[in-house]
Amino acid sequence: FSSERNKQQKAMKLVRHIFNQNNIGLAYQRNVNLTASQTYESKTANCMSLTIMAYALANEAGLDAKFQDVEIPEYWVRNGQYNMLTGHVNLMIAGVKSPNVSVVWGATNIEIDFDPFIRKKNFPKTKVDLDTVVAMFYNNKGAQALVDEDYDRAYRYFTAAIESAPY
Repeated sequence: FSSERNKQQKAMKLVRHIFNQNNIGLAYQRNVNLTASQTYESKTANCMSLTIMAYALANEAGLDAKFQDVEIPEYWVRNGQYNMLTGHVNLMIAGVKSPNVSVVWGATNIEIDFDPFIRKKNFPKTKVDLDTVVAMFYNNKGAQALVDEDYDRAYRYFTAAIESAPY
């Protein structure tokens, strides 16, 4: 990506790299909570892990990436004997306006979303900071630890979530 000077073209190259089967070829899997590097290596994860990986790649490419909390309707998922209320995040990469170019019509932002259903809808979105996303990630890990009946690990993940974003 470093050879690309135009930020908009760099962002599109990143999107093609992420979604192209010949490159990463990612697969969405609801219950897989992984770190960015684990997601890149395994090529499968949930929307949170995929979005965190895309954020890391975008930052490394010098792009202005922001997390968004997507306000989807209430959505419950069955995990073993437990029902879990899920949320959704995606990534917005802000375009860069050149000093010699004025944007008169249309946005210069690119949205990266790993859930095909969400991409077809226009749900309200709110920007969230990295600490909040880290807390969401730890909450996901903690919820899975509860399902696995590993209460000590669940407690550690929930504590880490609170430490990352107390509110």
